[in-house]
Amino acid sequence: MPRSASTAEPLDTWNQASSPAFLRRLDRLRINVRGGTNHHPGSNPVANATQDSGLEFSKHRTYVPGDDLRHIDWNALARHDSKLVKTFRAEREAPLHILIDTSASMGAPSDDGKLRAAAALATGLAYISLRNRDPVRVAAFDREGAHNVAPLLRHPHRLQHIADGIASRRPSGATDLEAGLEAYLRLTRLPGIAVVISDFLVPADNYRRALRRMQASGYAVSALRVIGAGEKEPSSSTRRIRLYDVESHQERIVDLTAAHRERYRRALAQHLDELRSWCDSTAIPFCVIDTDLPPSAAMTLALPRAGILR
Repeated sequence: MPRSASTAEPLDTWNQASSPAFLRRLDRLRINVRGGTNHHPGSNPVANATQDSGLEFSKHRTYVPGDDLRHIDWNALARHDSKLVKTFRAEREAPLHILIDTSASMGAPSDDGKLRAAAALATGLAYISLRNRDPVRVAAFDREGAHNVAPLLRHPHRLQHIADGIASRRPSGATDLEAGLEAYLRLTRLPGIAVVISDFLVPADNYRRALRRMQASGYAVSALRVIGAGEKEPSSSTRRIRLYDVESHQERIVDLTAAHRERYRRALAQHLDELRSWCDSTAIPFCVIDTDLPPSAAMTLALPRAGILR
């Protein structure tokens, strides 16, 4: 339900979601890692893996010649006359790759602000990752490839670099997730966590091949589908409208009857249901982000509920 102006918090708008006051609300959140770690030391636990040093004790193992004597548990030796080596929970760095669809459909309808919301989500996710000492890279993509690929950032004070890079893009071109994400994979060899932010207005086979390709390349993938009021509900103020395809530039005059509106609602519901069901079947955390809702609801409620944050 859209919020009223009288009840909205001053900072709870997508335009203000990169402000320091808003970002401080995210301090207790973490990216919910399901794989996607690399070989660099970090703070993300690796399931069923141990290492010789760390912060959290995991278990003992029997000493073998060549082990570092500093890792021997001397208390266990004194009690049991047995050389045991301490091992610790393995922790690795988990780079975050934020991939934003900047095709023309992300700017339509213009009042929905889908690209603005995508930029705010990217800034919030980047802040959370950097605060937890994991590097971040942000890129825009469309059918022509990957654009504005940021350098790998490791410090929160570079967050404005991310926001500025996204703001410099204008939605244009056709949507092709497969071509855009494939272009990004050719630019980087640092698998990690990949969050794809898009309206996914492509044939199902296109987004399925794109996201499977990311998974096969070693990325732990999540998908955010942004949507606004204009996309959810066609105009009811007039019966005859001019439809303009922002990607193909074709126009068509349509008599928007009640039956047409209902057919559109069913098609949109089917699109969202198929996208969600497929992501669930392939272990890809998925979330629909409504641009009518406050960004705090997206970051602190919707994304944790979807398993993308915790």
